[in-house]
Amino acid sequence: MSLSDVFQVIYDGIVYDLLKYLVGPLIVTAAASVILKKVFHKLENKKEAIHFWIASFVAICTLFYFIGANVQKPGLVGSIQSVIGGSADNQQDTVMVITMSILNTGSMQSIAKNFHVEADANGVKYPATFTAMPTTFTFSNQILAGRPNTPDHITYHNEDNLLEKAMLPIQPGGIMPGILFVSFPGVSPSLLHGVVDYTVTWEDIFSKKYAATFKQTGVLATPLGYPGLHTEMVCPVPPANAPLPAQPNMTPVPKGG
Repeated sequence: MSLSDVFQVIYDGIVYDLLKYLVGPLIVTAAASVILKKVFHKLENKKEAIHFWIASFVAICTLFYFIGANVQKPGLVGSIQSVIGGSADNQQDTVMVITMSILNTGSMQSIAKNFHVEADANGVKYPATFTAMPTTFTFSNQILAGRPNTPDHITYHNEDNLLEKAMLPIQPGGIMPGILFVSFPGVSPSLLHGVVDYTVTWEDIFSKKYAATFKQTGVLATPLGYPGLHTEMVCPVPPANAPLPAQPNMTPVPKGG
């Protein structure tokens, strides 16, 4: 944007404010004085008219200001559902997938931009970097197996990448689920398997900042699917001799008893 464009934007803003906060009240005040004078036969002398003009102009200017101050704006509220990570291929970095959603509680649509992820472990902050997410990414049983009620594999798809999805406006009252694929360079997974606070920050269309936090307690919670995402979970196959689950009691209850 050139300097002339900047001055043009400032000029347009000044003109708009003058029309809204000065010309508008003048028109309303003039119309009110005409009505009082012609219809109700008031403001017959100059002193009454001047007092009425001053009082009405101040009151209407104040009213216009408070009405104009109620501008539409977005309100993006984030919620993190899960954080799952493990060692990268180079065995030196940690790869994380953060499942989260953003709800627009405001009165206008907005994109979400400038995402940032940070982990706080034992008082040390580790900033994450965003890397290109492959078409699919799977956390195998190397990370998930051995824990009760957890799947053997979890596969994430890049069509759920929130960095790209959030470039489309989130409508007022709408929610956008997605995943963030990040890495922590030079950070061992063992450092992030204890009690860790994860913080995700982002901005709306007006560059207002928002944040969502998630506390990892050191015990991997059972990953759950989230509506609107394409995450796939492969459950462990039970042993061949495993007993079938008990059937519920379907005995009908006698009538009257």
